[in-house]
Amino acid sequence: MGNKKSNYTNYLIGSIAGAVVGILAAFLIDRSADLNEEDRASIKKKLSRMGLRTISMLWSLTKVILFVVLIGALALGAALGVIAVIVRQEIVLFIMGGVFVVETLSVIVQVASFKLTGKRVFRMAPIHHHYELGGWPETTVIVRFWIVAGLATALALGLFYADFTTIPVPVGTP
Repeated sequence: MGNKKSNYTNYLIGSIAGAVVGILAAFLIDRSADLNEEDRASIKKKLSRMGLRTISMLWSLTKVILFVVLIGALALGAALGVIAVIVRQEIVLFIMGGVFVVETLSVIVQVASFKLTGKRVFRMAPIHHHYELGGWPETTVIVRFWIVAGLATALALGLFYADFTTIPVPVGTP
């Protein structure tokens, strides 16, 4: 399968596919506020296509695994990073990509714990393997990671827009 650990969610492929779709949709929603009506209509079409593709992924989950392996999880991660830099939302991407952050941290914790104490924190790292060894089917892990990715994306958008909803009141106004 190529590079062994180029992306820690790479081997739980549906997880990365669902998370990337959600994050890309969030970036499209974020950018649509600054656009004219014609461009907003274009973004609505793109979002509806992404929604249809997500439903298609749910319908044929095992085929998604092959599809994302072919296009490469590392390329998807790089694309998200480039988009975040272009729209100057690097911190928001860090929150939106909570699944990827947790996967990476689980490997760091596992390696550090084993080297320092000789004991493992998880049954296996990255953390999605911990759940699989605990008896969860791969599709269950994927769908739950999608839910977590969606919640992380919603949290990031909420924090981003909460900053703009506070209107400073000038001093001395009644």
